[in-house]
Amino acid sequence: MTVVPSPNPVASPHVARTLGLIGVGLGVAAGLVQLVAGSTIPEWSGNKTDNAALGLTTVILSLVAAAGLWHLRHNPVRWQRIGALLLVIACAGVCFTTVGRLWYLPGPVIIAAAVLTFATTPSPVTAGPRASTGPTARASVGAGGWLLYAVAVAVGLGLAVGTLFTVLLGTYASSVAVAAAVAVVAGLTLSVGVAPALRRSALAMLAGGLGAGLMAGGLVLGTSALLIAMG
Repeated sequence: MTVVPSPNPVASPHVARTLGLIGVGLGVAAGLVQLVAGSTIPEWSGNKTDNAALGLTTVILSLVAAAGLWHLRHNPVRWQRIGALLLVIACAGVCFTTVGRLWYLPGPVIIAAAVLTFATTPSPVTAGPRASTGPTARASVGAGGWLLYAVAVAVGLGLAVGTLFTVLLGTYASSVAVAAAVAVVAGLTLSVGVAPALRRSALAMLAGGLGAGLMAGGLVLGTSALLIAMG
């Protein structure tokens, strides 16, 4: 596979990279402000009752968005880049509900950086027959790799569902819903972004399994949030 750069008259990769750094930095800052002083500026922080959890969530999602932007710049595989683009946009979208007006600047900047990065990164052009790496990689996993995958799924599921009892205690439907979104986004990051980029099959199975477990846990959390909201 040969990567052939295509010129873009609207923007350059340097502009997209700069926007990404600015957006992520502002996003982390917004999360820290919510975490430390959200209760003192309710008109700016969305008038939340659980500022610490939502501030920490915003910081985590900003860093996940940073990982997605990095993946957009360095991975030429189109379907993985589309997944990373959707991941970054999802992170930015969720944070509009976590820190209120504090996200009005970093959110659009991160989304713009994602779109520009996707548009200015060279697209792959396949030259000659495709490399048959998929079947070989799957064949090299073996029973041990699938056992590792199953363990990682259980760990991811436990981490996600455990937040109901250890951090959020299942009290607020909004908090559980945010936790569900974080689990799903983190799971997508590991499954779509990290696992395919790992060359060692054991590490790829570990990341993929953990991602699948987190996504499954996110669905459980989402269902729990709906049940709490319904009383």
